[in-house]
Amino acid sequence: MFRSRSESAGWQRSHPRIPIRSTLTVLCAGILSAIPGVELVELPTFEELGAYYTAQAMTLATAERYEEIMQVLFGKAARECDVMATMYHSCQRELSGKDYGAPDLPVNNVCTILGEAMGFHHEDRFAHYRRIGDIDLIMDEAAPYISAHGLKPEAVRQALAAVI
Repeated sequence: MFRSRSESAGWQRSHPRIPIRSTLTVLCAGILSAIPGVELVELPTFEELGAYYTAQAMTLATAERYEEIMQVLFGKAARECDVMATMYHSCQRELSGKDYGAPDLPVNNVCTILGEAMGFHHEDRFAHYRRIGDIDLIMDEAAPYISAHGLKPEAVRQALAAVI
């Protein structure tokens, strides 16, 4: 996590089973801490997560353990942070818009956080749609984007059903 201009960001120091992660973690933490006003808050690490926060990438955890880990991780982040920072976009996607006891806690990739610090903002529509949770409502709201990109509505509906 980080605090950007009075915000705090939650951050995991490393994943014990993957040495490269330590190097990446140090580099990403260095980027975040270079942003004026950012305060890093260390979050707990869990060996079961491996290098990613995605349920599919877990190496040792059961589905029940994954849910338990997410409750602990989001609980601490919600108490101490304003946003949860991830190194991988796949982790941001997996965690964005999920409740885990902290439904309003944003989850952003380090690149997103850095971009926002430089004045760029991009709405995370995926997290927004996931919070909505109702595919019909999402389809109504996304209709202009679906049309503008020439997408087939039924294909979009099927894709949403797989990830929402």
